[in-house]
Amino acid sequence: LTSSLSGIEKTKKEKQLIRVEATAYSPPRFPSGKQTFSGKPVKRGVIAIHFQNNNLTLGSKVRFPGLFNNQVFCALDTLKHKPKKSPLDRVDIWVPSHYQAVQWGRKVIMAEVVSQN
Repeated sequence: LTSSLSGIEKTKKEKQLIRVEATAYSPPRFPSGKQTFSGKPVKRGVIAIHFQNNNLTLGSKVRFPGLFNNQVFCALDTLKHKPKKSPLDRVDIWVPSHYQAVQWGRKVIMAEVVSQN
């Protein structure tokens, strides 16, 4: 049983699923270890966020069901540019190479909220 409200879906287990537009960022512009907006280094498992609709904040943790072997990602950075108006929240997933970022492109995926700050 699921219910939907403003792009947020909750299942019986109270999982919060958010439909997001996802892009990727990478070296050389964002090398591993570069400081994020939160002051922590960028590395695997880090995402940048622009949550205009659902108010996730820095430190929130999400996973992307069916992607990245169910890895939990932590929102430690913010998008440096203001995205075009969209009904969807935005995430930018850090990947270790420019090639991987280009291959990822821009996708609409589901994000499961693991914890919210």
